[in-house]
Amino acid sequence: MAETPQVYKRITVRDVADRAGVSTSTVSRALSGARAVDPAIKAKVFAIADELGYRPNQIAAALRQNLTRTVGFVVPDITNPYFPSLIEALETHLRELGIVMLLVNSANDATVEAFGVRSLLSRNVDALFISPCHRERSREIIDYAARFTQIIQVDRFANDALPYVGVDQRTAIKELVEMLRARGHSELGFVGSHDEEWPTYNRERVYREVAGAVSGNRVLQCEHTIAAGRAIGKDLPLIWPGVFGIVCANDAVAFGVRDALASAHPDLVDEYMITGFDNTVLAEAGHFTSVEQPIHAVALEAMAVLSSTAARAGDGLRAADDRPAFIELGAEVKFRS
Repeated sequence: MAETPQVYKRITVRDVADRAGVSTSTVSRALSGARAVDPAIKAKVFAIADELGYRPNQIAAALRQNLTRTVGFVVPDITNPYFPSLIEALETHLRELGIVMLLVNSANDATVEAFGVRSLLSRNVDALFISPCHRERSREIIDYAARFTQIIQVDRFANDALPYVGVDQRTAIKELVEMLRARGHSELGFVGSHDEEWPTYNRERVYREVAGAVSGNRVLQCEHTIAAGRAIGKDLPLIWPGVFGIVCANDAVAFGVRDALASAHPDLVDEYMITGFDNTVLAEAGHFTSVEQPIHAVALEAMAVLSSTAARAGDGLRAADDRPAFIELGAEVKFRS
């Protein structure tokens, strides 16, 4: 797999947001009508979207030749709070178009994932959104599915030759490292890497690049669960003595690490600055800094990409030199002291 996929330039929700001077979430709410937006801002967003030629809701027309009015969405871990939020955002947009989502939870198992994808294909879904559970083993079933329906990879990808919508991991991790250093944590560590999963594999890779020779080699791998975080947290002062700036792969790991430190090392826990990723309810409950992914904007972009790819496929216009959309949206570090 190529490390740096080619980028297909197209108008995104970020372009509309930047021109309008609002957040991507505001653009998403204004265009979808799912939640109230100030009428003046809504009118401005619609005007700019029209000017730029941004048409996320043309998916209904693009899929007009299909019959089932269903799409599939395969997620890797329904217990990760990020994915229910993403499912809800995407389903909201689909529902407004009279399209039903069929959901599969792969439970981070490539075999289960393949079974689920084949089941969805047997139901003749008009398109398939997928967050691959494995950055290598998921590719075979994704390539197979692409022979029969439109594929949009969301949050993570296994095939850079197919459309993808996600978040700029590099900038987010770099900002976390810079924030920790600015607050006096010169020695850092990374907890939660997993070679099989693209987002955390990528987060670890970026962390190693920006954290420096010494801190960059402090990496602990584990499952992305609260329990795994707790298992590491209780021994963290012994594993990395004097290292109090900890970057975690996601909020579940960060919550577990902090919870275990509070229980096993109450005299040290306040010395630590733990950061997570996804800014879920776990980050709020644990009161730690996390990276907020623009979930509604990701959903809106995924819909726009589907509209574009479906239209090209339906009209037989896909040229040999067409490149798939590869879209990475900006994330925001939510600081909690």
